[in-house]
Amino acid sequence: MSKEKKFSEIKNQLYFGDEMERLDACDKLGIIANDEAAQLLVTCLGDSSVYVRSRAASRLEKIAGSGVCSLLLNLLREENAFLRGQAMRLLSRLGPLAMEALSRTIADEDDDMRILSATVLGEMKDPEAADILLGALASDPNINVRYMAAESLGKIGNPTAIPFLLKTIKSSSYLAYPAIESLGFLKAAAAEALLRKIVEQDDWLRYPAIEALGNIAAPASVDTIIKHLDNANPLIQRAAITALAKIEAKNKMRIFARIKFNYINVLESALEDDEAEARQGAVTALGWVGSIKQVKNLLTRFSDTDESVQIAAEAAVKRIAKSDISGFLKLLCESGITHKETLVTILGELGESKSDERILDFLLDAVRDAGKPIRVAVVKSLGSFNDKRVVSALIKCLSDEEGNIRRWSATSLGRLDALDAVPVLTKML
Repeated sequence: MSKEKKFSEIKNQLYFGDEMERLDACDKLGIIANDEAAQLLVTCLGDSSVYVRSRAASRLEKIAGSGVCSLLLNLLREENAFLRGQAMRLLSRLGPLAMEALSRTIADEDDDMRILSATVLGEMKDPEAADILLGALASDPNINVRYMAAESLGKIGNPTAIPFLLKTIKSSSYLAYPAIESLGFLKAAAAEALLRKIVEQDDWLRYPAIEALGNIAAPASVDTIIKHLDNANPLIQRAAITALAKIEAKNKMRIFARIKFNYINVLESALEDDEAEARQGAVTALGWVGSIKQVKNLLTRFSDTDESVQIAAEAAVKRIAKSDISGFLKLLCESGITHKETLVTILGELGESKSDERILDFLLDAVRDAGKPIRVAVVKSLGSFNDKRVVSALIKCLSDEEGNIRRWSATSLGRLDALDAVPVLTKML
């Protein structure tokens, strides 16, 4: 088959095929791995299927190269915010090659391009980006670029930024906000005294200062923070609860045992607040101080109208589940529990990181139960477990009556590089 005809068939799969055919097309383009293949994969970043978008991104990541970086940087100039977001996420995973390109675009004549470049450098979480971001913080003419540089410096984890961020707090009230947040992420002990002073005296910067003190988690900050548990501003109140929970966890203190304050009720009532920021703060705090009892209430935020609240709610449930696997498994078995598919995905992620046999046993039992509607989610999650029992269970699922089970079993076996499944998969072609 000629190269032109092969590309024509792949294009037809991408433009007119169903989800599985488009996934297959992405895999073929990943094998071809030339500039034309990369261009087609970039178009898949806007696909309607999250799985096709993810597959295209993973194939582009493997191709990498300056050509891929160029294509993705061009997407940053697109008006379509969704495509820009896809390009930013992928660029953040491309390492030194992308960093070199971003070191140039952060000096671009377009303000938005410089802001996006600073954002991606932060998402790369590479300490080597410090000099680039510090340069932007010190000299960019646009204050919004400097704001994003200050914010990103906290994400990359390079402590050399600490003195520059401290200086920024004193030079600009607008830039002080991201500088304080970054000092917290950097766990800058040198900033503690200044942050406590801000908590006591500055209404505008009190919120990020409390959050930063929570991230630094020094016991000396407890008395300063505890005064704000009954603050009239509910955002400050919830930030104080979260900060104290972090300090308690890190230092094995018993802060909440001596607090006569019904903080759980305060947080649960805030889940229905009209403001998305208030709901997000509440779910985050519940993730730190709540228990399995609070999961059902947190599930109501999985379908929140604001995506940031949804993400925070899933992270909160994951944190609670991690601290009480047995309780979480029991909850999953209850009837009437909503969002079970998402909960199974969370369980799979926990199992991958914790190597907990209870999690694997639960998933294997669930995949054998033909009456369970969560089986597709279970099959997807099993792709994270490199275990002989998993391979055996997924091979059996290749002959399942339900098409989605067969498809996702094949995908999971592919993720596991399961050679035992090759004969069965070959027969299915």
